[in-house]
Amino acid sequence: MLGGQGYYLSSIILLSGTAGTRKTSFAARFANAACQRGERCLYFAFEEPISQITRNMDSIGLDLQTLINAGLLQVHAMCPVASGLGMHLASTDRLIDEYEPEVIIIDLISNLINTSDALDARSILTQLIDYLKTKIITTVCTSLLGHDSLESRGTQRVSSLVDTWINLRFFMGDNERKLGRSIVKSRGMSLQVRLRMLERRQRWWSTPGRPSGKKGAGAQAQIPECPDGPFKS
Repeated sequence: MLGGQGYYLSSIILLSGTAGTRKTSFAARFANAACQRGERCLYFAFEEPISQITRNMDSIGLDLQTLINAGLLQVHAMCPVASGLGMHLASTDRLIDEYEPEVIIIDLISNLINTSDALDARSILTQLIDYLKTKIITTVCTSLLGHDSLESRGTQRVSSLVDTWINLRFFMGDNERKLGRSIVKSRGMSLQVRLRMLERRQRWWSTPGRPSGKKGAGAQAQIPECPDGPFKS
């Protein structure tokens, strides 16, 4: 669906979906793959505490605590309403400068931007995205949809600023609920827009190896494609 080549380094990737569509699990897989390559990952959690994230990811086979202990992963849990969006931006900039990550996860960005009005949110997010691209940091953001429509306030505020937008959703097929993913947009690459079903054992969101070539705006992180198939509970 992404031409078999994955994302460009420094891309901003948005994962949207309703509750239960495994947005956090997919983002954590991305973080885990980066750490397995020896890259540093900074994880901003705007919904769950650190202990809950590590516990939940351990249940699907991701040992994030070991990565934290090794210094490859830093997780910072923040309350979205504890301060304004501008203060959160200042905190993230400081942590990025101190840790110098190569990958960043923002989970859930919709919780963060819904605390501000549309104009302020877009202005501040534009500043953050420009800063991340200058640092050549690949970023994965998750966004919660209240229903299957893509017309969610938080998602719409950030969707035009990202490079790749992947939507996850449930649908009925063969008398069972299945999980599918479709690519709404992806700048600078060939893609297929049709809905594809996912199997739990598939690892299409992983990045198993560092791409060849020098790291930069033109290099790509390889992400294997997910073949068609039913989602099995």
